[in-house]
Amino acid sequence: MLTLANSARAAVYGALVVSADDEEIDCTISVDAADHVVRGRQFAEDEAYLKSFREYSVAFIGPGLPFPELDIDALFEEHMALPESAELKHLADELAARRMLLLSSNLETHSAVRVRYYAPLLARLEAAGAPQLTTRMIDADHDFTGKHEEVREIVTEWLNSECALPGD
Repeated sequence: MLTLANSARAAVYGALVVSADDEEIDCTISVDAADHVVRGRQFAEDEAYLKSFREYSVAFIGPGLPFPELDIDALFEEHMALPESAELKHLADELAARRMLLLSSNLETHSAVRVRYYAPLLARLEAAGAPQLTTRMIDADHDFTGKHEEVREIVTEWLNSECALPGD
C-alpha cells in the first residue's frame, strides 16, 4: 500500500502519521511535508508568525481555490493542540521501516521550512537506519513553481523502481 504526503494538501501531516501507524503501508512519499506539531508550537509562541501564516493561508480559501471551505482559526487551534509525541521526528522509527521518498525544495527562500520540518525528520530517519530511504532536493520554491514535470518524473521513477509490486 502507498501513502502520499504533500504539503499543499490538508492531509499532509496525517498521511505520514498514518503511514507510521499502519504496517500495511510500505511505500511513503513526502513532498515538502510540514510537521504540524512544530508548526503548532510556532503558532502558539510567535504571534507574528501566526499572523503572517494566516495572511498567506487566506489566499487559498474560497470558491475556485484549493480550499473552498476551511475554518482557518479551527485549523490553527488544531495545530496548537497536537501533542509533542505526534511530532514527525518521533515517528521516524516506524517510518524507517517503509520504502520512503523524501522530496524537498531547495531554494534559500524555502530554507526555514527545510530546517524546521525536513531536516529533523531526515536526521531521525537516518539515525533509525532507514534502509530504503531516498532523498531528493529540487531547486524550487515550496510550490515547486516551474518544476512540476520534474517532480512528476522523480515520483514516477521512484514508484517504478523502488515501490513496484511483485510481478509488476
